[in-house]
Amino acid sequence: MKDEGVPRQRHVGRLLIEFSSQMTMERVQKENPNVTEGGRYTPPDCRPRWKVAIIIPFRHRENHLKYWLHYLHPILRRQKIDYGIYIINQTPLSPRCRHKAPLGLIFP
Repeated sequence: MKDEGVPRQRHVGRLLIEFSSQMTMERVQKENPNVTEGGRYTPPDCRPRWKVAIIIPFRHRENHLKYWLHYLHPILRRQKIDYGIYIINQTPLSPRCRHKAPLGLIFP
């Protein structure tokens, strides 16, 4: 039975992840124009059923973060959900207590 008039979701199977091209935050922003400042996205063509918060612990790996956001935004947009990505900066108390490091928010 065919669903006429219902657009079919384009799911991409396996995702090829490559690090050979230079990634910048400007490129991530340019490729995701509907993502607002603060990492928020709401689908413009539907009313999403779900709201999702993605919390990313971050510490001294800015290059990894750029690639992570580059691949994560398209995956989440295809799911037609209202989401926000929150980057959490991990700050150690002391060299001895790294496992007990508190989390501090980074505000853009």
